[in-house]
Amino acid sequence: MSSNELIGAELEAAGMREIDSAVATSRAAQDALDNNALQQAIRERRAAGDAAPLKLGVLISGSGTNLQAIIDRIADGTLNASVELVVSSRPSAKGLQRAEKAGIQTLTLSKDVYADPLAADEVIAFELLKHQVDYVVMAGYMRMVHAPLLQLFKNRVVNIHPALLPSFQGAHGIQDAYDRGVKVTGVTVHFANEVYDQGPIIAQETVRIEEGMSVDELEANIHAVEHVLYPQVVDLLSAGRVHVDEDNRVQILPE
Repeated sequence: MSSNELIGAELEAAGMREIDSAVATSRAAQDALDNNALQQAIRERRAAGDAAPLKLGVLISGSGTNLQAIIDRIADGTLNASVELVVSSRPSAKGLQRAEKAGIQTLTLSKDVYADPLAADEVIAFELLKHQVDYVVMAGYMRMVHAPLLQLFKNRVVNIHPALLPSFQGAHGIQDAYDRGVKVTGVTVHFANEVYDQGPIIAQETVRIEEGMSVDELEANIHAVEHVLYPQVVDLLSAGRVHVDEDNRVQILPE
């Protein structure tokens, strides 16, 4: 039985649905779910000939184009992963249709119903556990994540940001970079933590802002890079190559 299954059984037996309280009762189980421990386990499994796909839970709020990029790479056999659950904060999100078309189970937690983000994160964490998810992928998710998710999936919640962090943090990274007049911006994939847009950086890719380029053209170029970079990071995770050191810096291990 996996660590996720053990914790899930523990939650069921105790009748607990508040994930942060449940995790507090089992510090050893929480530690077993840290990114580095999971990445080590993946490397050991691969060395033994077990190439089980990486199980993902994807959080969305809108069109789901990054979700689609991951789905497409999985479908064409170039990404060793599976999307087990897609969670949306908006019932109208087009990404839900993308998930359903791919046969992926979906869950919607509307802000109107789950106004308290902690309550929403508790439900999300519980559902992700039930689906035995390895990593949580934020793909245009327009809510911050909090302790119920971050504690249980320590350095296993991944986010993508349309700028080169630490520059141009926040919800308007593309517009802010354009307005500032920088010549180079880009895309960052990082682990999410308690501080918005400041988790350990996994990968970055640059995008040049050419003379005369409109902000819409820049946005299109940014998204094109996102659709390549995000699946690449998932591929690194599926190979067990992502290690977070003591200084919270990410090292990409050799193959």
